[in-house]
Amino acid sequence: MINLLAKSLADARLTLVSAPAGSGKTALVAELPHAFPETAWGWLLLDSEDDDDRDSRPRDERECPFCAEMILKKARVCKHCGRDVEPITA
Repeated sequence: MINLLAKSLADARLTLVSAPAGSGKTALVAELPHAFPETAWGWLLLDSEDDDDRDSRPRDERECPFCAEMILKKARVCKHCGRDVEPITA
C-alpha cells in the first residue's frame, strides 16, 4: 500500500485515504511520515458529526438553553425537550 501512495504523492498535492472502519487507514497514515520523511504532512479527520450546520442556521432560530436543539426564537416551549423557554422578540 505504501508503494501505491508513493505514486500518488509524486503526482498530486492532496491524497485522500478513504476506506471502511477497521481497514487500517490510521495505521497506514501514521506510517507515512516515516516512509516519506521529505514530505510535509497534514492530517484532517472528518466524520458524520462534522456535518453540523449550526453556523448556517436561519436567523429566526436559536439553541434551546436546556437541550441545545434548534428552536424558533419566538418559541415559548422547546419542541424537543418540552421545557419552557423565554421567547426572543427582538
